[in-house]
Amino acid sequence: MRNKTFAASLSAAGIALYTAIAFFGFSYNLKAQADQQAKNQFNRNVARYCQNALLEAGRRSLWLGIYRSAAGGAGNDNSEGYFQGVFNHCEWNLKGEKQFWSQIVNNALSNTAIPEQNQQYYRKRIAEHCEWLLNNGTGDNQHKEWWNGIQASALGDAGGNTGSDYYYKRVGEHCEWLIMNSGRPDLWNGIRSSARGDAIYK
Repeated sequence: MRNKTFAASLSAAGIALYTAIAFFGFSYNLKAQADQQAKNQFNRNVARYCQNALLEAGRRSLWLGIYRSAAGGAGNDNSEGYFQGVFNHCEWNLKGEKQFWSQIVNNALSNTAIPEQNQQYYRKRIAEHCEWLLNNGTGDNQHKEWWNGIQASALGDAGGNTGSDYYYKRVGEHCEWLIMNSGRPDLWNGIRSSARGDAIYK
């Protein structure tokens, strides 16, 4: 999740080249700023939920170790370097407790706003995660017949255009409705959290 790469492309011709570069360069700078703000907020949320979860679990000594390591590395306890350090140390210390760590991450993701320019990508990733999980999940997480119904409904709504934003939107809506009404909120929460992570760390 944390290894997603940024990409941007520009194209212009003839006399419009300079104007295009100036416009798209400005737009990309704004996008990069918004993306970085989302990442910073996510790291802050992880730090907060890591602290809360450990203290509530009676693991004060572990939290103090994480805090001291992060603060020592950053030279303070209120900078982006500190919050990144808390993320790294918390993740490392909880690597053997995947469910505990996942809950911290999910809480942080749920409270991090997705940049407006990444909303379309978020909808696309929900559709892709929904398709993958229902087709490739193990045990009672695999429901190919669910996906077939979701896809057919979304295709009908979008006039058969599988590459449109509206198609992805409708896949997400049908996916949420079917999974939630089938008593599997855990599946939907996993799909949504994965997509949020992709959109925030796009």
